[in-house]
Amino acid sequence: MRYLVLLIQFSFLHLATPSGVFVQGGSYGVCRRTFSPSFLEQVPFCQRRSYLYPIPAASVADDGRWEGPANCLHGFCLYSTARRDSVLVTNGENAKAVMSMLSVDQRRAHGSSNQAQEEEMFRVAEVPGKGIGLIAKRLIREGDEVMVRRPSLVVQVAAQARINLQLRDELYGRALDAVSHDTRQKLMAMVGHDLGDKIDKNCFRLRMGADEAVDSADHYLACYPDVARLNHDCRPSLVYSIENGTHTVSAVRDISVGEELSISYIRLLSPRAQRLAELRHWGFECSCAQCTMSNMQAAQSDARLRAISGLEADLDNSRQKLVMPETGHVLVDLYEQERLHVYMGRAYTKAALNYAAFGMEEEAERYAKLAAEAAKRESGSGSADFESMKSLSENPTAHWIWGYRLEEH
Repeated sequence: MRYLVLLIQFSFLHLATPSGVFVQGGSYGVCRRTFSPSFLEQVPFCQRRSYLYPIPAASVADDGRWEGPANCLHGFCLYSTARRDSVLVTNGENAKAVMSMLSVDQRRAHGSSNQAQEEEMFRVAEVPGKGIGLIAKRLIREGDEVMVRRPSLVVQVAAQARINLQLRDELYGRALDAVSHDTRQKLMAMVGHDLGDKIDKNCFRLRMGADEAVDSADHYLACYPDVARLNHDCRPSLVYSIENGTHTVSAVRDISVGEELSISYIRLLSPRAQRLAELRHWGFECSCAQCTMSNMQAAQSDARLRAISGLEADLDNSRQKLVMPETGHVLVDLYEQERLHVYMGRAYTKAALNYAAFGMEEEAERYAKLAAEAAKRESGSGSADFESMKSLSENPTAHWIWGYRLEEH
């Protein structure tokens, strides 16, 4: 990934943690503590104020524990894993909640089977006009997990945005010293002239709580150097979800041997001219098939995108009688014509809800199953979208929307 990928991808469970309060001053005082996973028991032993967050043996090996705070500067401190493969930059108020979230399901992202599977699935290569990219070594099937990663660096947005550059560089230098040589090399291999620039250009925005303000204390930037090697395509072959800090990349369609693996950096329902302008703003000219097609083909594609927007507006309009039962199927067909596989979950969901609203059980169930499968890839198995579509597929007649549009007609 060569350019800015600062995306809001996933809102985590709202954890019970204070936000918006900065810890002022330099290094902390005199007591070290060990916290149980539930944070209900604290066993202090006075040395210096630091703590390990132990992960239960069933979840991850002992070297997955978090240590800190250390190297505090301007109200922000460093916390790192004992294996030195991840570092967190945050204020003290949020530290426990963030570490708790990041400690869930670590084994899945660190398993040796994942590494072996990836080695036979894709390779790193130079891609003409793009730099480094990932190329499929074998046929990758729709739905296959391609990559699962924990973040190597997690930075509170306030630290990235509010600290003056000199102090920030000093803090980030200490963060790089807190991780292993291999992790440091991976982070510094991301595009950008310094770590702050690399964070802006390669990392993903995570929201811990309900506050949507971009510089809220609930907002963090998570860096996954291996994911940063994925280049942009306006019709990407991969979709990703971030759940409890774990970044999972899955195939949204079959990917042929020798094909580049890709994700999207931008919203893809915009017309070609708008997409090109957005990507130029990030510093490159998109050369994907969707952006280099003929003007006539591009005009036809743009027309389909306008039709998609229009149908979605009609389907979302509950006050007027603008749709028929088959409107959802027409929407799905347009998405397929546009090869917007990355958004099929959205199309299937609208079709399922529309058929349910017209009291058509078989069709509602079929599209809800497709929507649930897509939502699991796109948002994770813990997402509200997945749960909603799973419930609709299992019992369409019990859903609140069942028969809603029959009353209109």
